Amino acid sequence: MASLEKQLLINQEADIADFKKARLLLKSMINSDPKHAPGWIAAARLEELDGKMQEARNIIAQGLEHCSDSEDIWLEAARLETHEKSKAILAKAITQIPNSVKIWLKAAQKEEDKTMKIKILRRALDYIPNSLRIWKELIELEGPNEAKVLLYRAVECLPQELEVWLALAKLENYDNARVVLNKARHALPTESSIWIHAAKLEESHGNDSMVETIIKRGLKVLVKNGVTLKRDDWLQEAEIAERSGSLVTCKAIVNSTLDIGIEEDEKERIWLQDVETSEEKECLLTARTILEALIENFPTRKNIWLRALDFEKKHGTPQKVEELLRNAVTKCPHQETFWLLLAKYKWQTQNQINEARAILKEAFEMLPNNENIFLQAAKLERQIQEFDRAKKILQMAREKCGTPKCWMQSIQIERLTNNLEEAWNICVQSLKMHPKF
Repeated sequence: MASLEKQLLINQEADIADFKKARLLLKSMINSDPKHAPGWIAAARLEELDGKMQEARNIIAQGLEHCSDSEDIWLEAARLETHEKSKAILAKAITQIPNSVKIWLKAAQKEEDKTMKIKILRRALDYIPNSLRIWKELIELEGPNEAKVLLYRAVECLPQELEVWLALAKLENYDNARVVLNKARHALPTESSIWIHAAKLEESHGNDSMVETIIKRGLKVLVKNGVTLKRDDWLQEAEIAERSGSLVTCKAIVNSTLDIGIEEDEKERIWLQDVETSEEKECLLTARTILEALIENFPTRKNIWLRALDFEKKHGTPQKVEELLRNAVTKCPHQETFWLLLAKYKWQTQNQINEARAILKEAFEMLPNNENIFLQAAKLERQIQEFDRAKKILQMAREKCGTPKCWMQSIQIERLTNNLEEAWNICVQSLKMHPKF
């Protein structure tokens, strides 16, 4: 019997081959338990399916006599009736079940006039002041000023509903919004969203210096109130803040929560994974902030600098790339790779030859006998056809460094400038120095 009832309720369009048999089964169900509203509803829908609307209405009317406390049967009765009659049925339903949210909402929905909708919903709140759905429906119908008044009433009736507090703070001016969020914090001491919204509020009014302080304080208060901080959830909040344009809040969340629950020896691996994840989501500020934390915590790790450089080349500006490379040579002055990349960037990307020369000169001071720096400096001069300067650099390289590559580059540049006799002389000297080369 229960299976048949479920089938009829869920699949009203099913092809019922034997209406007579179905009617007998439903009649038996109703007779066995006339207080069971789904039985009456199923019987009415069977008649509706068979095209007998008046019979369906009659059955529901009988059902109402036995199940006047069932909101479902009142809603079904309203559905089966014409528009005007359904309004009368819902009005009667309200007198029978004044605490039914569904019936009040349906009654308001039936009204075409906005004023009447508001009137019904306001009356509903007299009976069910703790219904979030009714408050939301009513507030959406009102203008901003009246909505604000309603929200102040709503937070009194629903102090545990976060979205009501946040909606009120959104409608208020700066000073009042701060007061509202402070009250919300006391009412809901375990809600992290309140602290995040407070941070966004300060950022939106230019108080950037307060943002990270609010986030850090919020974390302490949440822990004190027994909240387990979940690092991944906070990083998602940072990404949400970034997408909404709250960039300072985004950075503050990342900087304050990045190392939650992570062992020191796991930081590099996990943070690099976080960079990948945020970059894939196109949350570039979140990814960049994590990279900055990596650099700050591991300032001498070549792989981290190179990962950051790859990121800025893809997503950053030329200024960002140069700034990163200059920071790299400052933090890692004995790492030749960053000197070479910086010089090459100034020379090939920005065509600033003198800047590139100055960088390589500074690199020589840090790494006085480095083969690759000599060869890069010579390559620079050769490509801009400053052959005499290139030859002097290579001569210095042979004297101070003396590696086979330095000798070979010297020979090649002499050949390039058709100075074959000098090329031969250098070749002879190089074989004495490196007979197996």
